[in-house]
Amino acid sequence: MPSTKRLSIAITAALAITGAVFVSASPTWATTQQHADHGDWVKASRATLRLAPNHLVLANARKKDRVRVQAQCRGWVRVQVLSGHEMVTRIGWLQRGHLLKASKPGGLRGVLTNCGQTSKDVRRWRTYVAAMNAPLHSYYYTGRGAYNVHETAALWHKVKFPTGVSLASGPSCTPSYNYARHQAGERVDSAQPVSNVDLTDIAYRYVSRTGAVALVSIKRPGQHARVWAFVQSSCLTPKTGGKYTTVYFPNVVQLDRAPKGSKALRTRDLKHYGCHAGLRSPSQPRFGWWPEPEKGRQPGCPY
Repeated sequence: MPSTKRLSIAITAALAITGAVFVSASPTWATTQQHADHGDWVKASRATLRLAPNHLVLANARKKDRVRVQAQCRGWVRVQVLSGHEMVTRIGWLQRGHLLKASKPGGLRGVLTNCGQTSKDVRRWRTYVAAMNAPLHSYYYTGRGAYNVHETAALWHKVKFPTGVSLASGPSCTPSYNYARHQAGERVDSAQPVSNVDLTDIAYRYVSRTGAVALVSIKRPGQHARVWAFVQSSCLTPKTGGKYTTVYFPNVVQLDRAPKGSKALRTRDLKHYGCHAGLRSPSQPRFGWWPEPEKGRQPGCPY
């Protein structure tokens, strides 16, 4: 046996006997990952904080907000917002391009890719959402044309946008970028008002767990762009002169499989895609539908 190998065995045995621990002078890549500082700042005027990439908006991060990046998944990053303004949650997913460092080439070096975290976060919707204008992954009946909802040729379209509503006037109905949750309940934060928006063009998406606060989409004047904001739900009413008497789509179905291209469907074709009826929210029925009934609890297709 070579002398160097005998020396190595002797040192290993001595360490085992004495209980000494050998620590490498160079940390491993995994250790560097664990302890690296992934701090960043929001560079956009606001950045929607979502349950998962391209999923429900829970809050708005603001320009210059300090964040800690926890994970990345394609063009999205999971962050914790460290700034002090009111937010119902400080953890969620932002678009990478909304951050100062992350938007640059190499800006996410050392940040773990964890797309599995997105499916875990999606389940958090039960903590925030009580009712929606339409359930997730649903189709709605347009209410247009010569047909009614029960006729086989009636058209259904995939829900891709909120429902038009009217907003009452007054200081208590001013839209805000965020809302807060306290022991006394939920309230819109008046210290973060949304300005430069067209208050005649507002659409409803969902109402919070207590029913006190609603997420709405508001158009910027003269622009195609819209901004997500929060208002007191008591300020919302069905749109005057609209085709619905509710703030939500009155006729919806959920499909197990979406057709290619999200094409419009006839009533007679719904069952081919695994049709289920929407389930009215048990706690906030006047604001619409339960977002995502558990498997086995979805009502059967009524059409």
